[in-house]
Amino acid sequence: MSKNKNMFEFKRQLAHILYGVLILWGIHFNWLNIKILGVLIFILYYLLKQIKKGYKVPIFYKILHFFEREKHLKRYPGRGLFFFTLGAFFTILFFNKTIALAALSILLLGDAATNVCGRHLGKTPNPLNKNKTIEGTLAGILVSFLVCCLFFTPFPSLITSIVAMIVEVPKVTIKNIPIDDNLTIPLSAGFCLYCLV
Repeated sequence: MSKNKNMFEFKRQLAHILYGVLILWGIHFNWLNIKILGVLIFILYYLLKQIKKGYKVPIFYKILHFFEREKHLKRYPGRGLFFFTLGAFFTILFFNKTIALAALSILLLGDAATNVCGRHLGKTPNPLNKNKTIEGTLAGILVSFLVCCLFFTPFPSLITSIVAMIVEVPKVTIKNIPIDDNLTIPLSAGFCLYCLV
């Protein structure tokens, strides 16, 4: 992978983590709730729809262009940002605060570990998705487990981490619309924790 592409992916992951930290802090300190996230989703949907139509929304477009992959900017602008917010919305809607924080932390750090380690250390293609690697998935499981242990005991943390990082691997589409792992990871993690603790 070229140095420029590595730097771009690093920026993407950094933006992902910073946005996720803001969401986590908002939930932890009760700055964010269902209503506020719902309004935020509506605003994001409107702005991204305008960009999809070709309007370069001031400031927002420049920020998005700085962090977004070119192919996503053309086809599904802001997909990761939108689905991360949607994932946070449904996670705090369906689960208690502790489970929601753990599930979103797994999304935040486990998914980033999968991406970074898969790109730099991955050599073995994952049979569920040839664009992913076994090494990346294992790294995601390890980081997710460590993060989840901050909230729950090791056994449910391990099971949850394995399930969430396996759910992250395959491409999921509904009517040719790709469903982002920013939605599937926290919901699967939250469901596992709900069943196990």
